[in-house]
Order: sequence, then structure tokens, then C-alpha cells
Amino acid sequence: MKLLFLFLFACMGLAFDISSEEVKRSFSFPQLIETETIEEVMKEVQPHTFVFIDIDDTLIDFETHLGCKRWRTRIKNSPLKEYHDLFTLYIAKHIQMSAVDPKMPEWVQELQAKGHFLFPLTARERDCWYDLQGVSGVDELTYQALLSAGMDFAKTSSPFYVSYMNQEHFYGGIYFSKHPLEGEKTKGETVQDILSPLLALPHDHRPSIEVFIIDDKKEQCESVIAALNQVGIPCKGYWYRAAEKNHLEFDFAISLIQLDALLFDQEVLSNQEASEQLKLRGPIEEKELIEEILRRFFKESACSLGEYNPQFLPDSSLLPNLFPLFVK
Repeated sequence: MKLLFLFLFACMGLAFDISSEEVKRSFSFPQLIETETIEEVMKEVQPHTFVFIDIDDTLIDFETHLGCKRWRTRIKNSPLKEYHDLFTLYIAKHIQMSAVDPKMPEWVQELQAKGHFLFPLTARERDCWYDLQGVSGVDELTYQALLSAGMDFAKTSSPFYVSYMNQEHFYGGIYFSKHPLEGEKTKGETVQDILSPLLALPHDHRPSIEVFIIDDKKEQCESVIAALNQVGIPCKGYWYRAAEKNHLEFDFAISLIQLDALLFDQEVLSNQEASEQLKLRGPIEEKELIEEILRRFFKESACSLGEYNPQFLPDSSLLPNLFPLFVK
């Protein structure tokens, strides 16, 4: 029976007939390729290819400036940085995400219709959100975000060896990476965990496979390539930058208008709507917009950046009790 499973496993295919553009360039790892289109990846897929793909900023992203990758970077370097985790959680619960590439849902559905599989990976944990512990429903939130973008990974076939893995890391066809305390697990470690039942086989009994890792972070692609090189599995990394391309016109001031509207009016403003509101307000600096959010957030009329000191503000873990919007 095991030999039959291995035979079926080796014969699993990911066949596509999709035209694509020329691959742009390689980096420090010969197997690492930068791309902005999914076609550049699909033209390389072979019948023995396993595809591992990141979720945030690779499969799905926000169409609004608010919540996107560049916004998350900016907020971490602003006076609002103490509330990054709470704000991003609230945004994820209230703003629908869409596919980074409009063709991505079609690709996933084609893969599923042919009975093949791919592994969506996320650094999210099932019961944590960044450093917020004990946040229930992150797994369902993630599944629903993908579903609303046209991708239902619960319908994806899985290789036989998945049944031998710890099922607590899987939900709706998604693999949630459990992080070590005081650290973050790399995608290289995650992929090794997923492939561990296969790696446990004697080398001459393993099916002949190759792995693709598709991720918006170059370092994560490199970690997977390095980890699989160590165990003799061919791997190609695709540094997928379509989400960056989609937000080339990112404007932090517009995102602050969107944040204000979402937090205090429960209104989702498009980039255009927020831009128009910003223009109506006349010349205004980002500093003033942040001050206004902080004043409204704490209902403090005297709060200014000159007086702002995080040690005198409530600890972020207490904010759900102080700010009812976060527990809706």
C-alpha cells in the first residue's frame, strides 16, 4: 500500500498551458527570480512541481492604501506604532481583501479542478495576531479573506503524507506557522516541517519532486531555497512583487484619512474618496492627521506629538477594553 501511495505521489501533476513573459533576473541564489506576474511562475511549473505560496501581499492584499504593506511599514515608524497590531487586526476584520493578481483565483480553481494541490502558507498563527496573544478566529478570518477574494483552499487536494502531520497547523487547506517564543519561524523551517514525512523516507525511495516558493519577501524565498538545498530537494524561489506594483502611488496622508474614517465612523473609504476628503481639508501635514487620530482615540484635546510619550498611554493590551470598536 505504501508503494502505491508513493507511486501516486510521484505522479501528481501541476500541468498548465499558460503563455508568459521572459523571466527578468536572478539574484544571489541562482534559483531566485524576481517577478511581478504569475505567468512568469506558471510557465515553469512541471508535473512534479510542488508549489508553496505566501498569503499576505502574494495571494491577497488591500486595494486601499490603508492596510497595505507600505502602510504597515510607515505606521511602525510613526507615533501610532504602539497600536500597529490592534489597528491591523481591526482593518483585517472590516476591509475586504482582493487577489493581488486578478488571474490568481482562476489559476487556483484550475489547479483544484485537475485534482492537484498547492500549499498556502502564512506567518499568521491560528490564535495570535502579531504580538497579540489569545486572539480567537484568526484561522477563520484568514480563510474568509481568501474566500472573499475567490479562493477556497478547503477544496484543494493534498498529498497522502499530510495525514501524518500535526493537523493543528492546518485550517481550511491553509498552513499556519507556529512561531517559537521570542522569535519568528522562517518559511524555510515551515516548508521543511510540511515535507518532513517525505524527508523521513530513504533518499532512494523519495518521489522525484521540485519545490517552488512564491513570496513577496526575498529573504523568505532565500530561506526556503537554502533549507531544501540542505536536504537535496531542488527549489526555485519567486520573489513576487505585484503587490508593490499595485501600490506605487501609496500616500500615507490618504491612508490616515481612511484610518480615521474606519475607526471612528466605521466607514471604508476608497483611495479616491479619501483623496478628495484630504483635498477639501486644504494644506495639512501628516503630523496633524496623526495628532487628530490620537486625540480622538484617547478623547484627549491636549494630546500633541510634542507632548506624546507612549509610557503615559495605556498599554496596547488594554485597548480592547478602552476602545469598544476592537471587540466588535
